[in-house]
Amino acid sequence: MKRPKINLKRTTKDNLLITITLLAVVLSFVLVIMHYSDLPNDIARHFDGQGNPNVNGSKTSLVALPIVSLIISAFMLLLCKIPQSFNYLVEITPDNAEKQYSLATLMMRLLAMITSLMSLHLTYEIIEVGLGNQEKLSSFFLSIWMSLMGIVILWYFIKASKH
Repeated sequence: MKRPKINLKRTTKDNLLITITLLAVVLSFVLVIMHYSDLPNDIARHFDGQGNPNVNGSKTSLVALPIVSLIISAFMLLLCKIPQSFNYLVEITPDNAEKQYSLATLMMRLLAMITSLMSLHLTYEIIEVGLGNQEKLSSFFLSIWMSLMGIVILWYFIKASKH
């Protein structure tokens, strides 16, 4: 059975998530631009599990983080335009399509927002390490962001399987 195509109306919540996502991406670029000339030519570009720098590289590598964030966020937000192509936990029918598509696109927008905020935070912390204002990344950095992603995915699984 072919899945129905529905033009979902974006809600205020959707627009807020998109705005936060795009703002975080823009702020990542702004941070790099603002601090680029203050950074030494060689900065930490990789960190171990405890947040300690373990690989150095050119400060130009810092530009990659906002670029990757932009690409990932844009891709996730653009996918929301074709929710009928997603994989779902339940069979999509004309009766449940709107609800399932709405849940799936909300999850994608939440994940895009978390990804862009995570990138912004990481950009900030790498700059702080590069400037000598801190020695390593925050110890809970990765676990908090990954936990948020897990919570969103778990929330989606619970909500989508009920409808």
